[in-house]
Amino acid sequence: MDNQSLYERYRVHFSRAIALAIVVASGIELITYFVLARAGACALSFTDPYLLHKVLLPIGLNITICVAVMAINRASKITYKAKNEVIVHGASAIAFVIAVIHREFVVNTSACLFPMILSAAFNDKKLVFRTFVFSLATITVTVICSALDGGIDLINHINYIVMYGFLIVGYFACSLSEKYSQLYLRLIKQQARDNAQLQDTLLRDSMTGLYNHRTFHMELTAAISAYQEKGRAFCLAMIDIDRFKQVNDRYGHDGGDEVLHKLATILKQFCQPEDKAFRYGGEEFAVLFCAKTMEESLPLLQKMHETFSKTKYTFTEDTITFSAGIASYCGEQSKAVFFDRADDLLYKAKENGRNQIRTDAETNVIV
Repeated sequence: MDNQSLYERYRVHFSRAIALAIVVASGIELITYFVLARAGACALSFTDPYLLHKVLLPIGLNITICVAVMAINRASKITYKAKNEVIVHGASAIAFVIAVIHREFVVNTSACLFPMILSAAFNDKKLVFRTFVFSLATITVTVICSALDGGIDLINHINYIVMYGFLIVGYFACSLSEKYSQLYLRLIKQQARDNAQLQDTLLRDSMTGLYNHRTFHMELTAAISAYQEKGRAFCLAMIDIDRFKQVNDRYGHDGGDEVLHKLATILKQFCQPEDKAFRYGGEEFAVLFCAKTMEESLPLLQKMHETFSKTKYTFTEDTITFSAGIASYCGEQSKAVFFDRADDLLYKAKENGRNQIRTDAETNVIV
């Protein structure tokens, strides 16, 4: 799962959590008001200022904000980064409503810290800072409103100073969390790259860079499965360098290595993106022509054959060639039977004089 998908799920769950919290808090506020009214602590009236200003007004505003945030998060034309900001700023707006209307120390502190903690989860340093500034503004507006109402005494002065202190400490804590999250993500990505490189090393032949014997059997199994499930045609070519032992005996292993490298380069050159080339073992190679019929695969193999036979070497002027057998999978054979079929065609090409390609048609021999 990528970051975009992860954040999408996070936003959906958090939007639902906000909606649930608003519903629960609204229910508690309404029930509390009616209980107090029945107990005689306040008048039970739909025109009561406390009910209108402290209960119904924040409920209405918060529901409106929540609905707007959820609607924006469902919009397909808005980027996922913008959606991250919307949900954080939506939480900040809800915190603003709660803080300005209730003006309680514990409520205000919790309401203003929460959006900063949320912003840190998105690993966005700028978003954390913007949320911090908005939270400071929220507390400042609360202080101004309280001053205008004449409700600031010594205790409130101390509480507001403490709230500013909590916000500043919260900002640095969220910034530190975001920083270490970024470092952790970079570490995970580096480990993923290292693991991918290690996996690729295990799948490849160290000398030629082609896929190795183990990978060949994995890919052949996958190609057969793709044929059986989707009807995806493919061909298998088995290749063997002619008289390679003589090259090693006459020119040494350095000469033999040069021949192997040349052939590997040619196979990679003519393989199309969906094809795969392998060093099956020693001087024997294989090519899977994926999503191709025999009519599409054979010309590519012929180009490989022709190019290899014209290759020049630093240690000799002699021409070095290969023999090959190529078979098209028809869905009626097991993996072992199909492999043996391609391998038998290779050895028939060797027995028939080398430097040729043999296909399923017994008379079709290309020299």
